[in-house]
Amino acid sequence: MKPLKLMMEAFGSYGRRTVIDFEKPDQNLFLITGDTGAGKTTIFDAIVFALYGEASSNVSRKDGAELQSQFALPQTVPFVELTFSEGRGEAKKIYTVRRTPRHRRPLKRGTGMKDVSETVSLQMPDGSEYPSKETDRKLVELVGLTKAQFMQVAMIAQGEFMEFLRARSDDKKAIFRKLFHTGQYQEIVEELGKRRKAKEEEIRQIKAACRLEAARIQIPQDYDRAQELCEQKERITQEEVFVKEDLEQLTLELEMLRSWLDIQRREAEENAERLGKLRDEKRDELTQAKELSSRFEQLKKAEEQLRLCDEQKEEMERTWRLAGQIQEAYQMEELYERYIEAMQRTERIREQMEKEKEQLPGLEKNSEEAAAQEEDRKKILDQETENFNRISDRVNRAMKVLQELSAAGEDIRQGEKLLVKAQEDFTRAEDQVQELERREEQWRNQERELQSIGKELALWQSKKEETARFIQETDSLRKMSREAGEQEKEAREAQSRYTRAREEYREWNAQYEALRQRFLDGQAGLLARELKPGKPCPVCGSTVHPSPCTPSDENIPVERRELEELEEKTGILRTRQEELAARASSSLALLEEKKQHIQQDKERLQKELESLDWIGGVCGTLKEWEEKLGERAARLKEEGERLKEKEKRHESLLDALSKVEGQRKQRKEALERARMTLEEVKTRLDQSRAKAETYEKEKEYPDEGTARGVLSEAKRRKTEAESRWNGARQQAQSVRERLGRAKTLVGRFEAELPDMMLEEEKRKQAYQDSMEKKGWSQEQWQSLTFAYAKEASGELSETVQSYKERRAGALARIHSLAEAIGQRSMPDLKELEESCENAKRQMEESRQLLERRRREYETIGLAYEAMVPSLEKRRKAVGEYERLDRLYRILSGNKTGSRMDLETYVQRRYLEQILERANRRFRDMSGGQFELRMYQLEKAGEGKNRGLDLMVYSALTGKEREIRTLSGGESFMAALSLALGMADRIQAGSGAVNLDILFIDEGFGSLDERSRDQAVKVLQEMAEGSRLVGIISHVTELKQEIEDQLIVTRDEKGSQVQWKIS
Repeated sequence: MKPLKLMMEAFGSYGRRTVIDFEKPDQNLFLITGDTGAGKTTIFDAIVFALYGEASSNVSRKDGAELQSQFALPQTVPFVELTFSEGRGEAKKIYTVRRTPRHRRPLKRGTGMKDVSETVSLQMPDGSEYPSKETDRKLVELVGLTKAQFMQVAMIAQGEFMEFLRARSDDKKAIFRKLFHTGQYQEIVEELGKRRKAKEEEIRQIKAACRLEAARIQIPQDYDRAQELCEQKERITQEEVFVKEDLEQLTLELEMLRSWLDIQRREAEENAERLGKLRDEKRDELTQAKELSSRFEQLKKAEEQLRLCDEQKEEMERTWRLAGQIQEAYQMEELYERYIEAMQRTERIREQMEKEKEQLPGLEKNSEEAAAQEEDRKKILDQETENFNRISDRVNRAMKVLQELSAAGEDIRQGEKLLVKAQEDFTRAEDQVQELERREEQWRNQERELQSIGKELALWQSKKEETARFIQETDSLRKMSREAGEQEKEAREAQSRYTRAREEYREWNAQYEALRQRFLDGQAGLLARELKPGKPCPVCGSTVHPSPCTPSDENIPVERRELEELEEKTGILRTRQEELAARASSSLALLEEKKQHIQQDKERLQKELESLDWIGGVCGTLKEWEEKLGERAARLKEEGERLKEKEKRHESLLDALSKVEGQRKQRKEALERARMTLEEVKTRLDQSRAKAETYEKEKEYPDEGTARGVLSEAKRRKTEAESRWNGARQQAQSVRERLGRAKTLVGRFEAELPDMMLEEEKRKQAYQDSMEKKGWSQEQWQSLTFAYAKEASGELSETVQSYKERRAGALARIHSLAEAIGQRSMPDLKELEESCENAKRQMEESRQLLERRRREYETIGLAYEAMVPSLEKRRKAVGEYERLDRLYRILSGNKTGSRMDLETYVQRRYLEQILERANRRFRDMSGGQFELRMYQLEKAGEGKNRGLDLMVYSALTGKEREIRTLSGGESFMAALSLALGMADRIQAGSGAVNLDILFIDEGFGSLDERSRDQAVKVLQEMAEGSRLVGIISHVTELKQEIEDQLIVTRDEKGSQVQWKIS
C-alpha cells in the first residue's frame, strides 16, 4: 500500500480544501517541516483516519467531533479522501477511500445544530463503489494490517517508541501478544493453572472427607486398643498436615476394631434373645394373675348390686303403677282439648257469617256510587288532555322561533368578538413585519462584530496546544524525577546488599580457611600415626622419624566432604558478592545518567518557558512551572468556553439571517390573511343582525320561560285530572272486590256450619264415654296432669326397666364369674409384678447393649469403607498434582531461578528476529559502537521475568549495560532502529503486505550532527526502493540534508501546504 494523493477539507487545522500529491517529489525521502502547531502531524492523522476511522495518536485520541475544523464554516462538510495503490507492476491497482468524520452542522429548517454520523465510501479499481457496511473490513484486508500494526509499521510517533524501548518485559509481552498472536501460550499456562488448582482442590476435599470420617469415629471405652486408636484419630483430625502412613495405620486399626465389634455384637444378640424369652414368660404369668384378680373384684361388685336391687323391689312396683295412671290422664286431656277446639271453631264461624250479612247492603250502595264517580272523572280527564295537546303545539312553534332568535343573538356576539380579534390580528401582523425588519438590522450588526471568531479560535487552539505540550513535558520531567528518586533508592539498596554480601563472604571464608587448616593438620596427624621406625616416610622418604606430629584435641580430623561443602558455599557467596558489586556499580552509573538527562531537559524547558511573554518572569522550580502552566491552562479553558459561546452565537446569527427572507414572506402573507379575515367577519356580522330582526317579529311569547310556563300549567292540570280519575277507578274496583268477597264468605259459612256442629257433638260424646269407662271425674285426671308432666310417665317406665336390667345383669355376672374362678384363690400381684419388672429391665439393658454394638459396628464399618477407597484416590491425585505443579511452575515462571514464562520464551524468538533487523540500522547510526541484545537466557529468569528486557552492547568496552544508561540521542537511535526492525518483522509476518510508507514524527533534535547524518543515510537507503519515507520535524539542519520538502504553514484561515522540490 502506497499513498498517491491526499485531499482534505474542514479537517483538523485544514479549513480550506487541501490536496497533497505524494507522486510529485523526485525522491522517496522527503521532509515535512513547519512551525509547532502548523499541522504537520495532522497529515498522517488524515491518512490513518481515511483508512481506519481513527486519528493516529495513541496518547491523545480524537473523535469525529474534535476532528472538525474550527477554520471552516459550520455548514462545510469535513472529509478526507485518500487515493492509494496496492501491489506492484502489472498487479498494481488504484483505490480511493473517502471518509467524513462525525460532525455538527446547522439545521436546514429552524435554529440549532444537528449531529451527523460518520460515513465512508471505497471506490474500487473498476470504478464501482464497495458496499459501505463492509468497507472497513475491506480496507484492513487491502492494507493487510490492523490499525495498531499500521501504527507500529508506518508511523514512529514522537516519544511513543522511546517508552517501548525502556518498557519492562511484562509491558513488551502485552504488545507482542497483540502483534504476534502469542496469547495461546498464556492460555496454555492458565489452563495448566486451572487443572493444578482443581487437582489441589480435589486433594483438599479428600483430606477433608478423611478428617470428617475420622471425626465421626466413636471408639468403645472397653476396647483393649482404645488408647492407640484415639491417638491415631487425633493425629488425623487435629494436625494441619497428616502423612499417608497415618491414614493407612488408622485404616488398619479400624479393621481390627470392626472384627472385635462383630464378635461383641453376636454375643449381645444371643443374650438379648434369652432375656427376651424370660421377660415374655414373666409377663404372661402377671397377665393371668391380673385377670383372676379382676374376676374376684367383679364377683364382689355383682353380689353387692343384687343386694341393692332386692331392697328396691316394692318401690319399683309402686313406680310402675303411677306411670300407667299418668299416661291415661294425658289421654283424657287430649280428648278434652279436641272437644273444646271444635266448639270454639263453630262459634267463631257463626259470628263471622252474621257480621258479613250485616255489611252486604252498605257495600252494594258504595259500589254504585264509586262507579258513578269514576265516569265523571273520566270525562274531565278527556277535556284536559285535549287542552294540553293544543297548547303543546303552539308552544313548540314558539320555542323554535325563540331558539333561532337566541342563536342569531349569539352569532352577533361572537361576530363582534371575532371582529375585535381580527382587528387585533391585523394590527399585530403589521407590527411583526416591522419588528422583523428591525431585528434583521440588529442581527446583521451583531454578525459583523463576530466575524473574527474563527481567527480567535485558531489562535486559542494554538495557545492551548502549546500549553498542553509544556504541561506534558513538565509531567514527563516530574516522572523522570520520580524515577531518579527510585533509582537512587535502588542504588542505595544495591550498595547495602553488596555490603552485607561482602561481610557474609568474609565470615564464611574465614570459617573455610580455618577448617582447611584443620583438615591439613589432621592429614599430618594421620601420617604420623602410620610412621614406623625403619620404614620410609611417604612424604619425605626418611626412615628416621625424630619428631612426628602429635595429635591434640584441637586437631580433630576433618572429613573431606565437609571441607568441600564449605568450599562450595564460599564459592557461591564470592560469586554473589561479585554480581552484587557489578549491579551496584551499574545502578550508580544509571542514576548519574538519569540526573544528567533531567538537568538537560530542565535547562532546555526553562529556556523555552522564559522566552514566552505570558510566563511572567523566571520560574526557578518545577513546582513553579507547574503552577504557572496550570494557571495558564485554567485561563485558556475559560477563554475557550467564552469563545465557543461566541461561536455558537455567531452560528445562531448566521442561521437566523439565512431564514429572514422566508420569515418576511411568511409575515406579509399573514398580514394579507388578517386583512381578508377582517372583511369576512364584518360581512357575517351584518347577516346575523338581519336574521335577528326577522325572528323578533314572529315570536308569540316574550321569552322561552313564559312559553315553558304555559305548557307546564296545561300539563299540571292534565296530570291532576289523570290522578283523580285513577283514584276513582281504583276506589270503584276496591268496593266491587269487597262486595264479592262478602257474598262469597256468607255462602261458604252457610255450607260449612252444619258439619262443624256435628263434629263438635261427636268429640263431646267421645270424651264423656272415656271418663265413664275409666270411672274418673274431670277433677281427678286434671289433678294428675297438673302434678306431673307428660314425659314423667316415660321416665318412670324407664327407671323401672333399668332396675330390671341391673338385677338380671347382676345375676348373670355372678353365675359366669363363679364358673370362671372355680376352685382358685386370690393371687399375690405385688410379688408377680416385681418379678416381671426385673426380667423386663434385664431385657432392656441387653437390647441397649445390642443396639450400641450394632451402631458402633455400622459406624466403624462405614468409616472403614469410606476411607479405604480414599487411600488409592489420594495417592493417584497427589501424583497427578505433583506432575501438574512441576509443569505449571516451569511454564508460568514461578520456579526459583526460572521466572520466565512460556509465552515470554516464545516471544524471545520474535524479539531475536526484530533485533537482527534493528541492529543493522543501529550499528550504522552509531558508527558500529552499539548493538541491542536480549538478556542472556540463563539470567533472564533470575529474580523476576526479564526475558524481553533489552541490554546495549558497547563495542568500545566489550561489555553489556542497561538500556537506560544511553544518552538522549543514543536512546532515539536505538528506538528508531527498534521501530524499523519491528516494522520489517511485522510486514514480513503479514503475508502479502506491501506497505510502501513510513512516517517518523520528531526526535532528530536530540542527535548530534554525525548521528543525524547516519540516521538520514539509513532512511535514504530504505527509500531507495519504492517505499515513501516522510520525516516530520522542525530541525533546521534537516532542511539542508533532505532536498524534497513539504512545507506546512498556518494563518487565520487554517493550515496550508506547499511542495519544495529539489
